Amino acid sequence: ADLSRFRGELLAQVGDAVLVIDADQRVTYLNAAAERLYGVAGSDALGRHRSELFERRWLQPGGEAAAMAALRERGEWRGENIHVLRDGRELYCESNLTDLRDPDGRSIGMLAVVRDVTEKQRVHELLDTLLLTTPIGFCYLHRELRYVRINDRHAEINGVPAHAHIGKHVSEIVPTLLAPVLEVTQQ
Repeated sequence: ADLSRFRGELLAQVGDAVLVIDADQRVTYLNAAAERLYGVAGSDALGRHRSELFERRWLQPGGEAAAMAALRERGEWRGENIHVLRDGRELYCESNLTDLRDPDGRSIGMLAVVRDVTEKQRVHELLDTLLLTTPIGFCYLHRELRYVRINDRHAEINGVPAHAHIGKHVSEIVPTLLAPVLEVTQQ
């Protein structure tokens, strides 16, 4: 009993939302972060169907089937999806689902650890819009000075197709740019 209480106290302090859902999709546990994320008191959520807290929207066709297959085959799925809350808000979430099994190996539910990355996703979308719509050459470089994203105008300036930039070091595409880029990035 003490160990169980201690585990509950640990999970309650985790900054990510933690939910335990039984095989019938009923909530059996949620921590304080999950209460805040979904806007519900634990006492109101326990025993309710998961869909009463949120609906999942998958980012790719077949996403749910792929996640369930990964849970069956590997016991775990990590990925991103959208949680649509009861009030209509949409949260872009990074989720880690773990299949919970009884001593005989039968699935009895799942543990979900969920992180709201909505603001991070909005920033990415804004940067992608800038990348696609700016009339000037524009790219994103990894801190190792490898191309991550590039717009067509920048690729045209460099004389190399956009797809050929990805993963390449600046020095491999335009060697004369290495010195100025190093100066700007102070590497």
